[in-house]
Amino acid sequence: MSNKYLLLLLFIYSSFYGSAQVFGLVVDKNNDPLPFVNIYIEETLSGTTTNANGEYQLNVPTNGEHVIVFKYLGYKTEKRTITTDSSDYELNLTMTEEGLSLNEVEIVANTNPANAIIKKTIENRKEIQEKISNYKVNFYSKGLIK
Repeated sequence: MSNKYLLLLLFIYSSFYGSAQVFGLVVDKNNDPLPFVNIYIEETLSGTTTNANGEYQLNVPTNGEHVIVFKYLGYKTEKRTITTDSSDYELNLTMTEEGLSLNEVEIVANTNPANAIIKKTIENRKEIQEKISNYKVNFYSKGLIK
């Protein structure tokens, strides 16, 4: 019976002291809060997002070095390395916009690019039909097929 209490105590201890909390504020260059920024520990499935005020809280394992990744559409991805102990860690971040330039696009009203694809498909019809007729598949289905 005492082993069960010891195990329960160990579980409670590890749940309270097995992780630290990283918290902070994410803003842009004008100090406006950025809502819904994706924040996660690199190479893990542990993460969170900022709220409407740009604030976040993230539980991280204690006693170690962790890389925290901040991702937001239209902004450069930021990575910060932190070392945690059993106390909380404040990490505020200012994200910078990422400018993208696209190549020039030419639109011609009298030409449909799909026509060339359709013509090639029609020319190769015989070859395509031979490939389809030679295709075989075996499969297993646990359920019933109706």
